Amino acid sequence: MDSQPFFLRLPREIRDMIYKFYVSEEDRYLFNLQSSKFAIRSTLSYIDLSLMYTCAQVANKMKGIALSQNVVVFSTFYSKAYRSFAGEHNFTIRHIDYAKTVFIERRAPILSNILEGEYPQLSPLLEYLKQQKLGERWPAKRLPGALSPRWAIPPLVYLDFIDRYVELGELAGSAFDETWKNDAAIPECHARGLIMYCQENPLLRINRRIDLWRNALIATTFLLGEIMNPFFVPQRLHWEKLPASWISKVLGTWIHEAVALPSLGMPKGCFSLVFNGDPAPKEASEIFTDILQRDFAWQSAYENVSQRSLHPTTWLNVRSHICYIYEGFPEEMKRIANNNSIVRCNFHVGLPQDVKEIMNRNKYFSYEEWANSWGESRRDRYLDAPSCLPSWHEMLKEHHVFRLNWRMFTFLVIWACCFSFSILYFVRCIATRSGMLGS
Repeated sequence: MDSQPFFLRLPREIRDMIYKFYVSEEDRYLFNLQSSKFAIRSTLSYIDLSLMYTCAQVANKMKGIALSQNVVVFSTFYSKAYRSFAGEHNFTIRHIDYAKTVFIERRAPILSNILEGEYPQLSPLLEYLKQQKLGERWPAKRLPGALSPRWAIPPLVYLDFIDRYVELGELAGSAFDETWKNDAAIPECHARGLIMYCQENPLLRINRRIDLWRNALIATTFLLGEIMNPFFVPQRLHWEKLPASWISKVLGTWIHEAVALPSLGMPKGCFSLVFNGDPAPKEASEIFTDILQRDFAWQSAYENVSQRSLHPTTWLNVRSHICYIYEGFPEEMKRIANNNSIVRCNFHVGLPQDVKEIMNRNKYFSYEEWANSWGESRRDRYLDAPSCLPSWHEMLKEHHVFRLNWRMFTFLVIWACCFSFSILYFVRCIATRSGMLGS
């Protein structure tokens, strides 16, 4: 007589179907940070895995099935206890770029030859800068490839979970649905921190949902340093309307970062960026239809006219022109509209304007005339926040992650002292050298 329980005497195929049916949840799993456990998203009740604990054989067979059969939902975590830390982290990261800029300015003669070898596309720009005797400055965002590598760290709640389960091999075939809003420290670059985990688990499927209103348009558009400054005067911040001329650059940064992930090692199909237009999908669609599609058409027209030499221009002029959003921006907007991009939207993105019509209307324009024509319908256009949401000013204050405390105050004082001493040392060296030359 077979001593095995009746369940284990069932054919393996039937048992596998039972395992999958037992753990499947239509409403997805939600990761609870406080308890570090999963819950059912709709009811917030804990998941029943009693079947797993009936015996060692069943537990071994069910290992990893729950995560492979369900989508796990994560969200950025907010805590008053971590608020000051988030502000300090954001402050530090944003000043790293400044420190790198100062370093490059000091070492420019040495680095120019290195840059020409590493980034040949910058050769025209470097040659132009060498010929300038007045030391003209160009914003780093105008230089393709000159943006420094960002700190690319996704929320620790997500990495803590992955570190915990990667060694158990339970992530194969899993799908993660992240809702990110109110992030600090250059959030458009955070997905880079997920590359190593996706390389180790190429069957992972991560959908990063970005709140268009409270994150994508806020985090990059407005300078958090303004409201993080302990000496900030609220009256200085008058962002009640959003300039339409900024939007393509702002959202283009998110798109550009996501599109760059495969070239940095992200396995194909592992990651997608989703712009979430809720609770105002109609207004979100209007932003893409009226602004991004328009700017995509204008960049395409300007590039085509420049390539055909209908008016004299240079490599530098093309990329520094106000019509130019990012390299590859028009092509990526086409892919988004055709639903074959790493970037997706949960609203209609519209169709581009007629590129040929823009070319024919402006083909004989000069560099400055193109800029004036581009700005005619943009410079005086400002967007209100949707009526179902707070004002831009109120949503911006939600990103106020800085709270001055003695630790941050000490950090600021030390940073200011170090900066002052470095300037004094530099001035002293110059004075000493001048005295030696004079003698």
